[in-house]
Amino acid sequence: MSVSSTGPSVAGSSSPVVSIPDRPSPGALLRQARERAGLSIEELAEQTKLAKNTLELLEQDDFSALSEPVYVRGYYRKIAKVLPVVAAELIEGYVARGAPPRASAVPPRIPLAGGVDSGTSRRHRGQSLGWIAVIVVALSVLVFLTDENSPLRLPESRRIAADVRSGVSSLNVNSMPAAAGTKPVSEPDNTDIPASSTIENPPAVPVQNQLVLEFMEAAFVRVEDARGRALVVGLVRGGERKLLEGQPPYAVLLGNARNVKVFFNAQPVDFSPHINIQNSTARFTVPSP
Repeated sequence: MSVSSTGPSVAGSSSPVVSIPDRPSPGALLRQARERAGLSIEELAEQTKLAKNTLELLEQDDFSALSEPVYVRGYYRKIAKVLPVVAAELIEGYVARGAPPRASAVPPRIPLAGGVDSGTSRRHRGQSLGWIAVIVVALSVLVFLTDENSPLRLPESRRIAADVRSGVSSLNVNSMPAAAGTKPVSEPDNTDIPASSTIENPPAVPVQNQLVLEFMEAAFVRVEDARGRALVVGLVRGGERKLLEGQPPYAVLLGNARNVKVFFNAQPVDFSPHINIQNSTARFTVPSP
């Protein structure tokens, strides 16, 4: 359902009918996604490197106080990398609510007398042709210097080319017929090697203090180790698996926590008591204190 202004038009007025689609505004979508991820405005500002005031204006759909449309679209794309929201839906809602169209990046040129377009000059065209000539000459010199038969070819280049030719020739030594009085070289017979001298791969050593997260569905995750170093931050798609190594204990924040499995040192971690029933987020420490 859409609401449109259908009042009587005033004589001489050509204002178009404004239609607002019956869908959540981009600000409402942002706020809902942030709350589902269990993030505050301050935490989202830290993750996206955007100002807190900018995020508040976006959630309030206060487009008149924001920057140019190209920057607003960039804000939506940056936020969509952190929150479970689609950037295209945010931009569509922004455009549907009166965002000005994108300005043309290159203004049209007006032909002038003499065949020169407005915004250009014969001087600039001459400079461009001069640069093209310089580039062509430089490429010609480079080809001449790298030619193997060139008298100006560097000695190092000749040595490398000779090494390559000798290496190629040595590849066919075994395929050539043996000369008279010489014994062909045979491959070593590995059957004479004692079984005790066989080298085996050492068994895999389990990684200590390793945190493993398995995602059945897309979920937001943030993990910091004891040093305060962020090991992973952002939205992870369903079916992915994260192997994290750092200094325990780990501070874990999960969105859509019911669809995430956590393992520490190959042992499952039961964090169900820490799941918020209202928004399905979870904050806990591994290993638990």
